[in-house]
Amino acid sequence: MANQVTNSRYFKRYAFEGTSLPADWAIAAQGTGMAVAVAGGALTITTGTTALAVTKVRCSKAMQPRCRVRFVAKLSQRIVNQTFYLEVVDASGTTYAHYKFDGATATACLVNSAYAGVANAAKSPGTAPTSAASFLADIRLDMDRAIFSMIAADSVASMSPSTHFDKNVPANETELFIEIRAENGASVPASTTTLTIESVMISDIENLSVEVVPGQAISNPATAVPVIAATTIPISGSVTNTPLTPTASTIVSAASTNAQFIKAAAGTIFSINVSNEHTAAQYLKIYNKATAPTVGTDQPVLTIPLPASSRIEVNFGAIGMRLSAGIAVAITALMPYTDTGVATVNAVRVCTAYA
Repeated sequence: MANQVTNSRYFKRYAFEGTSLPADWAIAAQGTGMAVAVAGGALTITTGTTALAVTKVRCSKAMQPRCRVRFVAKLSQRIVNQTFYLEVVDASGTTYAHYKFDGATATACLVNSAYAGVANAAKSPGTAPTSAASFLADIRLDMDRAIFSMIAADSVASMSPSTHFDKNVPANETELFIEIRAENGASVPASTTTLTIESVMISDIENLSVEVVPGQAISNPATAVPVIAATTIPISGSVTNTPLTPTASTIVSAASTNAQFIKAAAGTIFSINVSNEHTAAQYLKIYNKATAPTVGTDQPVLTIPLPASSRIEVNFGAIGMRLSAGIAVAITALMPYTDTGVATVNAVRVCTAYA
């Protein structure tokens, strides 16, 4: 029987060839006096000098956290009353992770993230490479962290995280889109500025099935599945493969938010079976915590809607969903992470297989 390997990585690089936007990019808004152009292998937004003008260029390729976006960009100048954003954002604009360039200092910028309209206090990623020359701005969204890194383009130095946020970050189920935004302030800018985007790279998780068939040799390297070992692994004698036996946890809803932890240390969820016997929907929320979550404040890494009178099975495969701090859950009446509505007593039964 073949084994299934799923959730392989999707990769796309946009270099803006030709004279028009790629097929999955569009101008979402164009402010008075502003211009958008594609030429010479770059996308440019020219601001003009009209107060309060805003232009947005957005990619329609949806992605979810556990993704990475890299921008290679530069600005022709830095002056007051103009602001530029390189960001990943949801359709409503209330959940995001972004770089913000404003003010007249070429080596200054701010980063921030938000979830459902609740933002962090913006941070400086330290001394950024000058925006007058090409720079690389990297946003990496893990399941519970937003990480920002910057470096001058073509630098031989290694890129290391500049700063990160662990709260108010896009949740695991949020659909996000790349957006490039230019805004003029309420006061008329002194002159026009050009934002140049030389390339954008997306690295995201997509479902891709690969079959590895035991006992079937593959002699053609072009069709082989590559395996990379970080170091030499000596093996001698006999090797026994002992299957992992997950632990089962069963929770029956009380007339509360049902906040509790399943495992007070790092763990892996392999499957969740949930039934909801109530006549209204309920919501199961999974948290990366070693203690019971503070419902309404802590952000879940996964929210599972439970329709009325239904049974839901979520299978995370042989690898499972890894939670680095612990496994905790809650059951509430509504979807938003800020909801503290109580579940219906004895209506929801949750069976979790974990290790």
